[in-house]
Amino acid sequence: MSYFMDGAVNTIHLKERRNTFSKEKVRMLSIILPTYNEAQNIKKTISSLVNVLDEAKVPFEILVADDNSPDGTKNIVEKLSAKDKRIRLLVRYADKGLSKAIVDGFEHAKGNFFLVMDADGQHDETIIPRMFAEKEMYDIVVGSRYVKGGGFGSAPLYRLFVSRIASYLAFPLLGRKKIQDPMSGFFMVKKSLYEKVKKKINASGYKILLELLFAADDKVRIKEVPFHFKKREQGESKLGTKVILEYLLVLFKQGIKQHSTLLKFLFVGALGTIVNLGLMFFFVETQHFSYLLSSVLAVEVSILHNFFWNNHWTFAQRRTGKTLFVRLLRFNGVSLCSLLVNVGVFFLFLKLGTWYLLAQFFGIILAFFVNYVVNNYWVFKNE
Repeated sequence: MSYFMDGAVNTIHLKERRNTFSKEKVRMLSIILPTYNEAQNIKKTISSLVNVLDEAKVPFEILVADDNSPDGTKNIVEKLSAKDKRIRLLVRYADKGLSKAIVDGFEHAKGNFFLVMDADGQHDETIIPRMFAEKEMYDIVVGSRYVKGGGFGSAPLYRLFVSRIASYLAFPLLGRKKIQDPMSGFFMVKKSLYEKVKKKINASGYKILLELLFAADDKVRIKEVPFHFKKREQGESKLGTKVILEYLLVLFKQGIKQHSTLLKFLFVGALGTIVNLGLMFFFVETQHFSYLLSSVLAVEVSILHNFFWNNHWTFAQRRTGKTLFVRLLRFNGVSLCSLLVNVGVFFLFLKLGTWYLLAQFFGIILAFFVNYVVNNYWVFKNE
């Protein structure tokens, strides 16, 4: 571990991540500015922040979390810090990334309210006093582009399109949380909430607000304050293919986390489908059994296959209170009821001229939904 504080320039040099929450209870706002190659913008951004917050008499510190920018960003911040001790610099040499820089900023911040914003001047610092005024009533206050009074300003149309699509993809995973702009990089969160959920946060990608929302329960209090997204004056946007792919990966992981039981059941069902169709083909093509007999035999073997995996994997953590034999009987009974659906649909599509394997596949799909609901709430019910 290599970590030290240089008191002369108020700089933290961080070679590895480390939890260093201040024990001191300071009733002030810590503004976290994650940076990488923002030498052209950082001085103007910090000066604007200081002017706005001093005028509003908001107690604050500014903590720049810089990923060791080669363009000299940290040198500019060090000079500003030497003149104003409320400006601090965190230099990160490893484990780089926007969300990780923000998390490290949280861990070194002295205040008990954390505000995150970009250092490129696109976020409107004039609304921060209004956001800070909501600190007692809400756990998270978001600078929002999508509530009444907000907007994208003169930002390129493609940015609006990408942001809206990204938001719509996230909405189904947010539960009952009411928020219009979950993709915002401009927000304030209570330190107490962050400490409560920090172990659940995956600090990857570029949208730490979304991770906070995923980690918090549905009772979290959220307030959106409108602002207009400003045009970047200097430097280049970090939005690119890599950012989009990382975001999609975050959503994929969250979907698995939230719906792991259903996805496991679906995966087992998919394997069972392969077993079912393989045996169906074997019985029909090599043994020359009738379609009906082949279908019944294939389904029964796949039932035993699915029970083994669901019992030992999908629902393995549940305390059902039933013996293995009772669970097997129930599972088989439910599956045999689904068999009626499966076989009925199979013959229906067969009479319509559908290829027999495709007809069997349609029967499997409909039977799957019956299977999951009854098994989830009866056979493997957690008692």
